[in-house]
Amino acid sequence: MKTNMNAKIMGFMGSRWVFAGILGVFAAQAIHIAVTSGFPLPFDEKYHVEIIRFYAETSTPFVATQPAEMALVGDATRLTSYLFHYVLSFPLKLVAAITGDLQMQIVALRIINIGFVVGALLLFRVFIRRLMGSAVVSNVAILMFCLLPVTAFLAAHVNYDNLLLLCFAGMLVVAQSIVARLNQRKDVGVARIVSFGSILLVATLVKFTFLPIAVAAALVVSVLFLRKKAWWLVKFNLKGRAGLGFAAAVVLGLVSLGLFVERVGVNTVAYGSPQPDCAAVQPVSTCIQYGPWARNYQLEQKAATDAVFEGRSVQGFAANIWAPLMVRGLGGVDNYGIVPDIPKPVLIALLGAAALLSTGVIFRLFYRRDLMITMFVAAAGLYMIALLQRNYSEFMQFHEIVAIQGRYLLPFVIPFTAIGVVGLFEYGRLTIRSRHLIGKKLNALKELETREAYERSANYWSAKIWRRSPET
Repeated sequence: MKTNMNAKIMGFMGSRWVFAGILGVFAAQAIHIAVTSGFPLPFDEKYHVEIIRFYAETSTPFVATQPAEMALVGDATRLTSYLFHYVLSFPLKLVAAITGDLQMQIVALRIINIGFVVGALLLFRVFIRRLMGSAVVSNVAILMFCLLPVTAFLAAHVNYDNLLLLCFAGMLVVAQSIVARLNQRKDVGVARIVSFGSILLVATLVKFTFLPIAVAAALVVSVLFLRKKAWWLVKFNLKGRAGLGFAAAVVLGLVSLGLFVERVGVNTVAYGSPQPDCAAVQPVSTCIQYGPWARNYQLEQKAATDAVFEGRSVQGFAANIWAPLMVRGLGGVDNYGIVPDIPKPVLIALLGAAALLSTGVIFRLFYRRDLMITMFVAAAGLYMIALLQRNYSEFMQFHEIVAIQGRYLLPFVIPFTAIGVVGLFEYGRLTIRSRHLIGKKLNALKELETREAYERSANYWSAKIWRRSPET
């Protein structure tokens, strides 16, 4: 009776109805913020809207010069993270044709951003269910994500982080399907592989910081192909609907590659960096009107004469500054973007939870040796190293803490929570089982008489000697 009740409870917790309820409450909260909040919201919303409006007045993403009024966003001509703005310029044109009210246009763009996040949560549920084999775990992990104060608030923004979340979730699902087919020695369509590569390229143009994730994901999939010698499994399917899918994937792949080369490739060749500094492209008089660049410029000038600053080691910076601020950034936020101080016990509890989940992820990584977990850990690890390196180098260069935002970790929260929770449960189960077996062995030894122990030992070694070859 109790078993049936537990099964019903678990079935309900993993049901689509619970997931739909989580999604509905989250979307309603985000829509409420989007509709009732003034413009701009604090997470760089004005910056993103200005670039979207700039592209809405053009018909191409390739812009050689920018008008003087665009100086408030720095350089927009060689900006690598531009695709979000270009894509949203089309719905903005449509809404602007209907109404000239700026607030209505902003709300429409915010609703689209909420749609990006909802779409990402749908894909994350697919990914976690396949990875963990549990609908309950997927619902719990998504619930934990939605309960973070920053998630609904960010979803209500016009911000490229929302589209990046959708790209990351899509990348995981497509990569998972490729890995599953290779492990089963089934054919892998070219369209699937091209789609995977296109997502990596597109996501990098949505937000440049996706590049370490793209590199890690591409390496893991490529290594799997090489280890399994599976290139012969790649098949062209040109018949019927599959043929249409192939054609669409090829067009998407060519467009994505072209856009990537035009922006990242040309930037690297012309400026020595995939994302050049504003002053490398525009005059300082233009860049100084862009808030973050002006802040960094002034801090750099001030740091040049600062003889008091002592700096910190990477380890000290990461442990005492970076990690607490990252965790705090996932917590309290308000309409001014200020993160209020979290009580120290709460902060310690959050850091402890992160440490516990990290233990679960590491255990699951080495105990199960699942390639998708390896990909996730590699992508998240490379991204975190790149983010920490940037934040630390800016701290040492400017002598101030700048741009440490917990929201940058949001794409990893759902997989990290799911893998960590399951890993902890498996570790606990294995520990209990090991203790039980050790206890049984010890009890057996306690009950063993001296004479019986001697006879067992003698018989054991006699059997060993008897089986030994006469030549040895």
